[in-house]
Amino acid sequence: MILLIGLLLMATNSHATSEMNCGSALVKIGDGKTEVLAKCGEPDYREVISGDNDSKREIWVYRFGTSRFVHTLTFTGFRLDDIVVESYR
Repeated sequence: MILLIGLLLMATNSHATSEMNCGSALVKIGDGKTEVLAKCGEPDYREVISGDNDSKREIWVYRFGTSRFVHTLTFTGFRLDDIVVESYR
């Protein structure tokens, strides 16, 4: 029973999505870095996690304040690959 509760809690801590609101703008999987920067501004954190040049994988983290969840964006090359919505950090 305790294991089941723990698994349910872990499952609700994050989820993937295909789009994210930045104010009145919308970014989605497949958008380029330049487009995301123009719509959302500089991320709160960014890190290259692997690769180089066109195969470089990079994460950008946006924290939109205490009333919204943390969004982690993953780019491969120059394209947005993944958006994960996480609990508050």
